[in-house]
Amino acid sequence: MLFKQCTALKFLIFILGFSIIAAQYTRNQEFGAVQCLCGRTAPLTQRPFGVECETTLRCSCDYTGSCSGPTVKYVYRCTTCGPRSHVACSGVHRGTCQEVHPGIPSVHYQD
Repeated sequence: MLFKQCTALKFLIFILGFSIIAAQYTRNQEFGAVQCLCGRTAPLTQRPFGVECETTLRCSCDYTGSCSGPTVKYVYRCTTCGPRSHVACSGVHRGTCQEVHPGIPSVHYQD
């Protein structure tokens, strides 16, 4: 009987732990937004294409990536600097939206 109770308790702890991990993963599916200088903001549903994490003196999760068109790169930063803080990220393109992406009013980065 004691063995069954211990097994059931371990199973409940496993399910609880898995639920907490799943909740954290689900909560962080948004990756912030990239804002062009024309004022339009596009939500990020995935990590931007070609983005690499850089550690800087100010923040441990500044991201930089290449842009098409006349823009050399874009940067978006996590304000809280945590490994799962992508929800608070935003960024700015150099150049107007029409210069960077002609005919596209807002930029939506996807892999």
